[in-house]
Parts: sequence; C-alpha cells; structure tokens
Amino acid sequence: MILLLAAGVAGAQIDVPSDAPMASIDTSDAHWKIIQTEIEHITSGAPGSPIGNRLERVGRIEGKAIRTLFPGWKFYALTYSNYVKEGFEDRYLNLAAHLGHTIAVVPNSRDKKNLLHFGNYEEYGNLLIETKATISNTDDAELVWDAFCEIHRKAWKGDKVEKISETEWKIGIASFDQTIAIVDGISTIVKITKFMRVKTDPSSKRIVAWKSISETSNKRFEQTQ
Repeated sequence: MILLLAAGVAGAQIDVPSDAPMASIDTSDAHWKIIQTEIEHITSGAPGSPIGNRLERVGRIEGKAIRTLFPGWKFYALTYSNYVKEGFEDRYLNLAAHLGHTIAVVPNSRDKKNLLHFGNYEEYGNLLIETKATISNTDDAELVWDAFCEIHRKAWKGDKVEKISETEWKIGIASFDQTIAIVDGISTIVKITKFMRVKTDPSSKRIVAWKSISETSNKRFEQTQ
C-alpha cells in the first residue's frame, strides 16, 4: 500500500504555486553546472532506498520582489515528488508530493544556498541576516514577505504584516479554525494563527532574528451534526 502525503503548511495558507514567473534554463545559463549537480543529487536518491525522486520542474525565478531585495542574486526553483522504485511496489511506503527547494546563488560567486519550500524557513531568515536586509516600515515588511513567497513558490502574497514595536514585526499573518477533538458529538475548535516573527536592530533596522510562530487561541465547542 502507498500513502501519499502533501508537503507544505496546512490551514488558511493554501500551498499553491506562486504567481512569480519561472524562466526555463539550459546549458547557456551562467549557473547551469550548479543546477545540473543539484538535479543529479535529487534524482539519484539514497542508495538502496525503495523511494526515488522524480523531477517535475526547474527554472529561474523572475520575481520583482527578489530583484529589489536581493540585487545580483539568482534564484532557481526545483520541484519534485517521490515515487516507488521498481521491485518495491508491494511495500507500505509514505510518499511525499510537491516537494521542492530553491537554490540561491551568491552574486559573482559559485557558492549557493538551499532554501526549502516547507518547514520553518530558517534558511530564508539566515539569508535576510546575511544580506543585511532591513525593515523600517510597512512597505519594507511587505517586500520581505513578497520575496519570501516568490522564493518559496507560495501564493501567500497579501497575508498581513503588523508592527509590534520599534524592533519587532509579524509578517505573513494567517489564521484558520482547526478541530482538535470530537467527543460525544461535541467538537472542540481552536483558532490557529501562523506568522513569522522578525526582530530588527533598533538603530540600523537590519533584521537580526527570524522565527516561525504558531499560536492557538479562542477555544470553543460546537455540536457536531
């Protein structure tokens, strides 16, 4: 039996592709060797593993926000899904679909950084800190979030940003209801709010910390029909 799983953040932030266009690439691309090595790494998989990866799409992200926030950097997205290798079809396996990551290539260099399309997105926070990105106002906060969406291939642009203090912001705020239990026909429902907590230096406004947050509130009970 094969169990299919979808990777990504559940809830109100529906995990569908970003509207940032992707340009096709070939051997003429300046970073083709980096991309080719990454493709080989993805598709070769672990030796002896019954699960392999099938490449779905690869291309250079042409996003307006990333061009503004990360001038000189190049971003390449690769998406792929698991499949069962020949000879292992009778096993019970957990397969993940719609996996992916983005490669960020340092300007004027062959160095690269991988940014996963799921999880807590620490790699993006590290990139913001390394490039000395700043948040001074709401426009800056929205730019940081829009670039996040382009890089991670998320259609989450428009999620709210909120200034908490002179040195702290919430960006990418999204809320949804979640049923956590059903007992004797009564559903227990809570409100889940997800966002990124971003802290800045008080004088330079440079980003110094990034953390994915999930908060639970507003527990209520409803009769199940």
